[in-house]
This record gives sequence, structure tokens and C-alpha cells, in this order.
Amino acid sequence: EIMGENPHIDFIIRGEGERTLKELLDHLLMDKPPIDVRGLTIRHNGQVVSTPPRALMGNLNELPMPAYHLVEEYMGRYHFEMMAPGRRYAIVEGSRGCNYSCRFCTQSPFWGHRWRGKSPERLADEFEMLYENYGVNLIWLADDNFPLDERAERFCRELIDRGLGEEVSWFVQARADAVAERGRLLPLMRRAGCLWMLIGVESHSQERLRRYGKALEPEASMEAIRLLKGHGIFAQATLIIGDRDDDHESIEALKGFVDDLDPDLATFFILTPFPGRGSSMKPPQRGGSRIGIGSITT
Repeated sequence: EIMGENPHIDFIIRGEGERTLKELLDHLLMDKPPIDVRGLTIRHNGQVVSTPPRALMGNLNELPMPAYHLVEEYMGRYHFEMMAPGRRYAIVEGSRGCNYSCRFCTQSPFWGHRWRGKSPERLADEFEMLYENYGVNLIWLADDNFPLDERAERFCRELIDRGLGEEVSWFVQARADAVAERGRLLPLMRRAGCLWMLIGVESHSQERLRRYGKALEPEASMEAIRLLKGHGIFAQATLIIGDRDDDHESIEALKGFVDDLDPDLATFFILTPFPGRGSSMKPPQRGGSRIGIGSITT
């Protein structure tokens, strides 16, 4: 449908893209049609054709180190000004997917409803490489949901053993119930350099959390924020507004809940329903029309 509406698009890579992109480029360099490359939607003989899906990689440790040397001249331009102005900043992908199925989020279905993580040693290698080769000392560890488990403990000990805990600060996002239940790991995480944690609180309403598919109780969010602040980790809470049942009273109730929650930072996001994520996520019908990507200019 997207390619039908946008004739300037020649290829779409569906799903996990590293191997698909390489095979696509290999075919183009050999002037071969990429009809046998899995995970593509292409134009072939005047038709839009989707090739079979590509299986997910079994081991993310097989990925090569990102080619930071190709963008080194840009790495000093971007800073986390709110928390660490002037520090060299980078993003490290720690895992892909999520074992949960929140209806406002696309990550679980996109990654096949499974979670795959790089090993603690591989993650520590990436941190060490960024610090030693590029002077990076602030990292966003981009796990969609950082599990506070044995892997997390091993990762923290790797950073400490390599002397990185005092040199590199990092930011991560995690579930409130994981923090509330396994808060014993927070002192170790802080020693390993964890400076900031984002918690998906979403709502004060148990009914709304249930409808969102968020298996969480508001009390767990309260406990998680308390534990983070108590261990010197900056606590950010994200919340959702724009639900179909929202009105002045419900937003005031959410505001009161956030006042009681007392995070270091509260961030509010407008509910965005995505295709295939359930009719309960649809906003009320208040008019409007679909906007095609081709009508947007920048």
C-alpha cells in the first residue's frame, strides 16, 4: 500500500534489516533483481512484490561492532544537555524485543513477540570501545525493557571490573515492577555507572492499565520511583494522556498521582494507536482524515 501510493520508493526492508540490506546491496552491485532476497518489498515486473519474511537472528553477539569511525566527526556534536551537558554521548543497542505486549507499543509484535539480548561481556566490550577509542562517557543503553536479572548483574560487574563504573555513566529504561521486586540490584547498578532510569508508569488507573495490556499496578510504580531516588539514580516516569476516556477530571487525577509519585522528571506522551494493536486503543471519533506520506514536505 505504501509503495503503491509512493512511486519514488523502490525498496522496503521489512523486519530485522542487517542481513537483508547487505544482500540487497550485493544484488544491486551485481545488477541482479533482488527477488530472491528475503524480507523485502520491491517493484518487480511492474508489480509490488513482497518476498518471504526473514527469520530473526539467533545471536545478537554475531553483529559486528558499529562502524563509529565512519561518523566520528559527528560524535562530539550531540549531548544529553539536560543531565550531562558537554559529555560525549552514544547509544548502544542492548537487546531487541520485549516479552510483554502493551497495546500502545509496537516493539513486541515487530520483533516477533520474543526478547533477545547481547551478552554482558559483549555490552561491556561496546562500552569500553566507545570510551577508549572515542572518549564517550555517557551512553544510552537502548534496551526496550532492561531486565533486572542475572544478566544485568553480570553486566554491572563487568563494567566495575574493567574500571568503567567511575568513567562512563549510562541511562536505561525498565519496568516498574522489575525495579520494585528486584531493587537489591540498584546499588550495584549505581556503582557500575547507572545514572538515570526511565520507568513506564503510564497511568494512575488500574482499569486503564488493564485496557492498555500493561500488567502493572500503580503501587509498583510508587515503589520503583522511591527505590531509584533512594539509591541516587535519576528517576524519570513516562505517562500517557489522550485516552478515549480522558476528560478534565481524569487528567487532574493523573496530575495528582504524579505529584504523589514525585519522580525527578515526568514526561507525558499522547496516546498513539498503531495498526493491529487492538480496537481498545482507538481514540474517540472527532473528525479528521488520513494524511499520505507523499503530502508531507520538509
